[in-house]
Amino acid sequence: MQDYEAPQIRTDWTNRVPTHLVDGVLGHSVANGVYRVIFGEVAFNEEPGAMMPKYQPVVSLGIPSSSLPSVIAFLQALVDYENAQK
Repeated sequence: MQDYEAPQIRTDWTNRVPTHLVDGVLGHSVANGVYRVIFGEVAFNEEPGAMMPKYQPVVSLGIPSSSLPSVIAFLQALVDYENAQK
């Protein structure tokens, strides 16, 4: 697998693009060549007597099938980087 090199991020975008912290994937679907991934967070469960946290959606990401390979390559590069830091 060849190394994936992400383009430089324009600094004028950082204030306009929201940042979402996620704990995992809650679900996914595929329709008409678009992959939809729903990311979620673990949240405090305020229900009386609740013993477990709840999971709630944070953001839904739509990825056209033509872009999926580059998105996967980028995410794999992040995993490789994280593993190399250990």
